[in-house]
Amino acid sequence: MAAWGERLAGVSGVLLDISGVLYDGGEGGGAAIAGSVEAVARLKRSRLKVRFCTNESQKSRADLVGLLRWLGFDVSEGEVTAPAPAACLILKQRGLRPHLLVHDGVRSEFDQIDTSNPNCVVIADAGEGFSYQNMNKAFQVLMELENPVLFSLGKGRYYKETSGLMLDVGPYMKALEYACGIEAEVVGKPSPEFFKSALQEMGVEAHEAIMIGDDIVGDVGGAQRYGMRALQVRTGKFRVPRPHRPGPPPAACSVYSTRRQQLERHFLSGPEGCRNVNIFCNSPEGLHRWGAETSGPECLVAYVDTHPLS
Repeated sequence: MAAWGERLAGVSGVLLDISGVLYDGGEGGGAAIAGSVEAVARLKRSRLKVRFCTNESQKSRADLVGLLRWLGFDVSEGEVTAPAPAACLILKQRGLRPHLLVHDGVRSEFDQIDTSNPNCVVIADAGEGFSYQNMNKAFQVLMELENPVLFSLGKGRYYKETSGLMLDVGPYMKALEYACGIEAEVVGKPSPEFFKSALQEMGVEAHEAIMIGDDIVGDVGGAQRYGMRALQVRTGKFRVPRPHRPGPPPAACSVYSTRRQQLERHFLSGPEGCRNVNIFCNSPEGLHRWGAETSGPECLVAYVDTHPLS
């Protein structure tokens, strides 16, 4: 495998996933993943550009930012790239009127969109709204159209909340695709257009950016296909890889066996402004093991390891 210095040289921007990387949702708003608040703060104190790139579709951007601030994160609405606002822009540009199969928490994002006499369907993570009646209504709308158009806000398979794993929008999107014989247009990760939009808002080229997420397909694979580098954290939906599970080439994503010293060697000898290495950790023990023993400059890149170092 290439040395870390070669892999991470020239990085000037960091895209951070939110759910499963910064926090796990759930009752009472969920909980921040241990070490993540401090990691974001350290990234922002570095010379890196930071943007939050999420497929969250149960909350409006304003509500999501409010929750993150309540959990202790320094984040503004303008720093978040989310699929609902991107979908609204597409709908306006193409003169489309959607039937919405979305969570009540994100409906406010579509307040300025005409939904009368729908000529397309927008599906998102509707949670309990994924009833037979609601799915069948979306199916009927699509089948009545001469040229059916289905937009999906992301296509994740599942995500993690404090109570366990939850089905995401992807399985329901696939059901409508199969029933209607169509292919959905994905707005969100891993869509190349979504990554393009986030990078344009940062003012960073793909080869200068790194994506940090818990989804091997949507975050890591999507970013790599767009020409970015990527790191997968061991929080959220992360599971130990199995041979049958899809994902990018192992050499490109096997970061979970890397030791802290390898990261430090690169960043502590890297260009000015790249002096610090921060590690995302999902347990107090992990935070101590990776971060508390080190004094001096603060840190830069994110990584999770919950197992003892050999």
